[in-house]
Amino acid sequence: MFGQAGTLLNPKAGFSPRSISGLRLWLAANQSPFTLNSGKISQWDDLSGLGNHATQATATLQPAYNTSGINGLPSIEADAVDDVIQCSAAFADTNIVEATQKAIIVVFRTGTVGVNDRIACGVTGGSTHWGPFVAASSNFDMVYRTSAPATVKLTWGTTLANNTTYITALRHDGASVKAYMNSLTAYATAANGMTTPPGAASGPFDINRATGARVAEALVYSGRAITDAEFNQTMNYLASKYGVTLA
Repeated sequence: MFGQAGTLLNPKAGFSPRSISGLRLWLAANQSPFTLNSGKISQWDDLSGLGNHATQATATLQPAYNTSGINGLPSIEADAVDDVIQCSAAFADTNIVEATQKAIIVVFRTGTVGVNDRIACGVTGGSTHWGPFVAASSNFDMVYRTSAPATVKLTWGTTLANNTTYITALRHDGASVKAYMNSLTAYATAANGMTTPPGAASGPFDINRATGARVAEALVYSGRAITDAEFNQTMNYLASKYGVTLA
C-alpha cells in the first residue's frame, strides 16, 4: 500500500469533504492509500469510509502513479489508449444512475485533449450514462441520462487548453442539473427530465478512461442535494489545494 491516511490534506483551507453529509466516494491522490504494481495503480482507496475503492486488476490497463502530477501533488495518469480505474457497477447504480440527487466533482489536468475521453462517468451499454467529461472535438461535455432514456449534453463550448488544471462539477438536485468548470457559477442548467430513475447501470464508474490526463481528486455526494454553501466550500478548498483560480 502507498499513501498515508489521516494526514491533513490542506491546512490552509481547514476543511475536509467528510464534513458534508452524503459523501459516497473520496479519492485524493495525496492521501488515499494506493496499491501499486511496478509503478502502476491496481487500487485507489476510497477515503469516504464506505470502501468504494477504485480498482483495475488487468496490469496493462492500470494507470501510472505520478508523484507530482498537479500543483506538486500526486495524481493518476492514464496512457490515452486504454488505461482506466473503476468503481463497481453496483456503486455506479446506487450512487449515480439510480440516485435522483447527487454531485460529482473532479480535479484533472489535461494532457493532449482527445475525443470521447471520460474523466468520470458511469456507463451503460457502452455509452456514458451520467457524469462529466465526454470530449468532442476538444470540447468537454457534462452528460446526464433522462428517464426516457435519452442522453443530454451540457457543452461547455470552450476548447480545453493542454496542460491546464480544471475543477469541474455536475450537480443534480432533483429538479435540475447544473454543470461547472473552474467556477462557482454554473455554465449551464437544464431541467433533469428524470421523474423516475433510468434503470440500472450495466457498467462501472470509470475514472480517467484512456484520456492521457491526470486526475488528482474525485468526490461523489449522493442521496441528498448538497447546498450552494457546501458546494462553494468544496470548490474553494480544491482551488486552494491545486492552484486554480475560480471565476
